[in-house]
Amino acid sequence: MDLASNLQNELLNMIKIFTKNEPKEPEKVIEPEGNNFKKEFQELYDQAKAEIEKIKDMDSLEYVKKYYLERYEKLLKIEAEAEEAKNNPEIDKDKFRKKLVKIYKQYEEFNMLYETAKIQNRFPIENSKAFELAKQYKYITSHSELEEALKPFWNSKEIAIDTENVWINSKAPDYFQDKNRLIQLAIPDQAPVLIDMFSIKETELLKKLLAEPSLKIYQNAKYDISMLQQAGFKLGGNIFDCMIAGKLLEMGLKKHHDLKSLVKQYLYIDLPKEMQKSDWNRPELTREQLEYSARDVTILLELYPYLAWELKTQKLIEPAKMEFAVIPVVVEMELTGIYCDKERMSLLLNELEIKKNEITEKLDKHFSETNNDLFGYKRIDYDSPMQLKESLHKLNIKVEDTAEETLQQYLEHEVIGNILDYREVTKALSSFNYLPYIHPVTRRIHPGYFQTGTDTGRFSCKKPNLRPMTSIAAANCNVNKSTL
Repeated sequence: MDLASNLQNELLNMIKIFTKNEPKEPEKVIEPEGNNFKKEFQELYDQAKAEIEKIKDMDSLEYVKKYYLERYEKLLKIEAEAEEAKNNPEIDKDKFRKKLVKIYKQYEEFNMLYETAKIQNRFPIENSKAFELAKQYKYITSHSELEEALKPFWNSKEIAIDTENVWINSKAPDYFQDKNRLIQLAIPDQAPVLIDMFSIKETELLKKLLAEPSLKIYQNAKYDISMLQQAGFKLGGNIFDCMIAGKLLEMGLKKHHDLKSLVKQYLYIDLPKEMQKSDWNRPELTREQLEYSARDVTILLELYPYLAWELKTQKLIEPAKMEFAVIPVVVEMELTGIYCDKERMSLLLNELEIKKNEITEKLDKHFSETNNDLFGYKRIDYDSPMQLKESLHKLNIKVEDTAEETLQQYLEHEVIGNILDYREVTKALSSFNYLPYIHPVTRRIHPGYFQTGTDTGRFSCKKPNLRPMTSIAAANCNVNKSTL
């Protein structure tokens, strides 16, 4: 029996001694039991201290060291409380029982992190139970194989899900043109199932399973759910997204939250990812590709409990629930996209370009006399604050800087109004030229929305970023900004 089990049993026994059904003379019970408790507790305490000494100089175990040593301090408090209770024959029975209950709660924290410390030698992938199961993967290419392989999944309360897909554009996913190659499923203590969607045409059974209310565990759930929905699957049950969990736990720390980084940080395992960018469109997948896809889904079941524990420890369970619940909404936002009148936008962009040229000509006239050299007028860069400030000083407009609030104080000069007009047009041209983002299949814009996309936890939007859309863009391009 190891340290954690001994400590658990000893504390439970002590709690049972001081229940309300026991005799009212606690000091008579404390005398023999207290001495045994102190002796055995000291042994357990020494064992814990020895365990801590083993990892003090292991630089690769900073995560374990940090939390294990914190629990070492708590162990000192436990010893002090037990000593105080033993040496006080007049101690109130209920008060002592409450202290023991408190000690046991502290033990629960200690035990979880004691188990975490056991992973200290887990760097080789062979030491992972998930990786052992991954080697036993079931590669499914027929309906009969699928029906047999899914039998254990119907009674599971949690299912890890991953997908491997063929990207049309190697730089970014395209939910409307990419092809789903593999759907990987895993449940505890079972070999993962790898379903080749190039071979499986009858998907009703799989659709029924994925719609079940079991917990679904993902890495980047938005991507996998989007690809599955496009393939005709409707996902049921609650979501646990390891990537979102990792971001919540490390918000603002500029850490990576890809699967390889999370597995290294929380499980101390180097997760091979060489096959991630391999050819998933080939007629027959290689053994290396299948083992890679099997590892990626089985490791989620091993990673999930550690992330869940950290969320609980840091009191982030409720924020995590909210983030997980909004993932399907984000999926619908991206897949639905936003309509944009291509012809109207092209017309507006052309008008803005003409207006920009007109304003530029006005600015050239203002600065032509003060910015001449041997070769004539030397046009300044109107987007450069330094050049603009120097040129304004030559016109005897002594601005401290060229910020908008500063320039607003000099509107009596015509050139200042031209500069502000130039900036407005330039911003409009650069911020809402959405023509390159109109999808060839849907004829709509499909921005990427990212939960916890900023250090403060706010949403972010990319390709294109619709947040700075001006009212003139929305009005003239028939883009309804209120739908964002």
